[in-house]
Amino acid sequence: MILTGLANVGLALASGFRGFGMTWALNGLVQGVGAGAVARVLTMWYTRKERGFWWAFWSTSSNFGGFLAPLVCGFLVSNFQWQAGALFPGIGAIVLGFLMIPWLRDEPEDLGYTIEHDPKGSSSNSRPAEGDEKDSYFKV
Repeated sequence: MILTGLANVGLALASGFRGFGMTWALNGLVQGVGAGAVARVLTMWYTRKERGFWWAFWSTSSNFGGFLAPLVCGFLVSNFQWQAGALFPGIGAIVLGFLMIPWLRDEPEDLGYTIEHDPKGSSSNSRPAEGDEKDSYFKV
């Protein structure tokens, strides 16, 4: 998210075809790489039973952002210079990215959560304890 924000700030500050092309390509590259990271976090943090909801939430928020971005950028461009359409969203992405750092962790164990197995087998984690095929869920 931070790199995407930096790419957008770079786009606002760029001049010429080469500068626009390089920052646009960088933006696409880091957004594409970010999707895999989100997939990993969702898979590690939620049980199979919960993943459908959180994948749908992520997809919906992505689509909502795709709907909202042209409206916000259009407002910025029409009321300021064209660079504002890339600069302000870029700064926002950088700020939000830094605000998220203290809370983002790859795995629940990184924050002290332990994996407990569900005796009823109602949910399943993608990584049950070694040698244990029972369904599991996370508990504090």
